[in-house]
This record gives sequence, structure tokens and C-alpha cells, in this order.
Amino acid sequence: MKRIFRTSAALLAAALLVPAGLTACSSDTSAEPSGAEASTLAATDDEASVEGTEGTDEDAADDATSSSDHLRIGIFMNRPGVGWMNEDGTPSGFDVDVAAYVAWKLGYPPSEVEWIETNPSDRVPFLQDGTVDLVVATVAISEKLREDIDFAGPYLIAAEDMVVQADNVSITGVATFPGHKICAQLNSNVEKRLIEMFGNQLDIVHRDSVSDCTEAVIAGEADAAASNDLTLAGIAAADEFFGKVRLLGSKFQTERLGIAIPKGQTEMCEAINGALNEMIADGSWQRFVDRHTAGTGYKPKEYEYPPVIDSCQ
Repeated sequence: MKRIFRTSAALLAAALLVPAGLTACSSDTSAEPSGAEASTLAATDDEASVEGTEGTDEDAADDATSSSDHLRIGIFMNRPGVGWMNEDGTPSGFDVDVAAYVAWKLGYPPSEVEWIETNPSDRVPFLQDGTVDLVVATVAISEKLREDIDFAGPYLIAAEDMVVQADNVSITGVATFPGHKICAQLNSNVEKRLIEMFGNQLDIVHRDSVSDCTEAVIAGEADAAASNDLTLAGIAAADEFFGKVRLLGSKFQTERLGIAIPKGQTEMCEAINGALNEMIADGSWQRFVDRHTAGTGYKPKEYEYPPVIDSCQ
């Protein structure tokens, strides 16, 4: 990583020429670059990044440098509405839009963003070994993880929730969870919390992904699929699931999702936090939420909506 500065007027002008990326159940056309736009601006952004840069902070760059001219961002590529790789090779999802916006504000035009597939088991190792510069993949901020990595944000206060078949009336909230078959990813945060809350009152089954769990619900192999509400809303809004499942809105546990960065990158953290605050202030954050959760009834946790950004430690 080599640059931390405000986007140039020329780059912004280039971004305004590009229509917003399309996702399931959405037609948003806002001007900020989304994940799908990250590969479409390449024809216009190189000149802008050379001639239009301003406010370069050499000290900040020295604090977070790598040999790459690209900003390498770890994302999910198998979670519709959160982090998904489209058939045309462009990523999309709420996390992707947030990451693309932050990269843009840090001075990286879309052609200089490299998307790296990540999953829960390799998010921390990728940051530690330099595979990625930052991770935007529903990483829950925790003191345990702070032992190995740092965080900017949060960029969303997520809540643990469930999806059920659209016509299911047997599960209506937390009190009705016991006695049902709940699908979750093995060793996921939501599985651990359900076990803490209900012990053996639940029959927990496992699938490889939240999408697979949702398919199990539709097939009648599970009564509900559990994950954070952002992930579930993105899945519920996807074409293959839309109208077949619904969010419960139970929000039985909250977690603060942050942008994970290598340990000790204080200037990087502050620059990202500045970008996140701008994203909220200019309306982009709300547009990203609406773009990827349309029609699901999803709303982030009310007490911190939009999220309040932490100070960097």
C-alpha cells in the first residue's frame, strides 16, 4: 500500500460517468464507486490518479507500505448481498461497496484495487503475512482479535438473526427457538451463541455456507438458518431466494463489524475512519444498505444507525 489521501476531482469526475453496479432487486445509480464499478473505471482513472492527486501524506504512507501498487482487499466471494463474485468477474455486495468507497477515498482508483477471496479461517493470517492490506468481510470487532490485528470502524452494527421459510409461523422470535432444527456454519459465532443461550434445546445442523443453510431451509432440512442479519438480508434479497425465505428480525445478539487491518497501522486506521465518516455523511452508507437488502424488511440495529466510528487505538 502506498497512498493515503483524498480522492481527486478528476477521479470523482470519472466515477460520475459510470452507472452503479447492479445487484439483485436493486436499481441504485449513485455516484460513488461500488464493487462492480471497481473494474469498469480502469479506462478513465489512470490519468486522474497521476494528475489529480492532492494531500499526499508521506508519513502516513511510510506507516503502511508494501511493494504493491495495488490495494489488496480481502472479501467474501460466496455471500450474496455481502461479498459475491458475479459471472462477469466483478465483485458485488455491501462489504464490497464499503471497501470500494474506502479505497477510492484513500486514493486508489478502481483499477488499482485487487480483490482477494477470504473466509473466516484465513482473514487474520492474510493480514499477518501481507496477502491483503485490509479485510472487509463481516469481521466482528473483539478484544481477542485485537491481540493479532487492528480495526477501523465499525461500519455496521450487525445482529444475529435467522431466516425461515416465507410461510413459517412456528418460529416467531427468540422464545420459539427451542425444539427446532437450526442450520449454522460449524464453529461460527452464531452457533457458539446459540449453544450458550439454549444448550441442547436446539438441534443444530451444519452446512458449509449460509447460502447452503438457506437452501436447507427451503428444502425442509432445517427450520431456520442462522447468521448475522446483514448476511441473511443479502441472501434473502438474492434472486434465487427472494420470496422463499423471510428474516425473523429477532436480533438476539449484536456484533460490531469492522475493517480489519494489520497490527499497528494507526495512520491507516485514521484514514479509513475518515472515509467511513464521509461515507455516512454523504448518504452513500444508506444507499449501500438499501441496494443490497431491498425487499427484505432489513434495518440495521436502531440504537446505532448509522454506526458511530471508534477512535483508533
